[in-house]
Amino acid sequence: MNFCARNDPDGPHDWPYIYFHGQAEDLVDEKWNKTRTEEEWSAPDLVASDTPIASVADGMYDVTVYAHEATLFIWSRADGMRRGLIVLEDDKKSMADAERKFTAQVSSL
Repeated sequence: MNFCARNDPDGPHDWPYIYFHGQAEDLVDEKWNKTRTEEEWSAPDLVASDTPIASVADGMYDVTVYAHEATLFIWSRADGMRRGLIVLEDDKKSMADAERKFTAQVSSL
């Protein structure tokens, strides 16, 4: 699965309540927002993908963010709403935080 900024045409599928985390958010801001007009700008933590969210089960997945290796953590709340974080592989601090939130299945990010 490939992930990008919400307004990037390479990501036709929005992933609501799934967020870029830590250095992944910085990467998206650099790769997308720094080169776009105000109309194209997207909040750097908002996620889109080449894959529909409905086709992905809860769990951890190896993914890419603008060709950088990352991990997707995705889970469902009791009411069925999805939550998740996408973290670059080399961002150890954010990875530990995402793993903790995934394990606890937190409902608010």
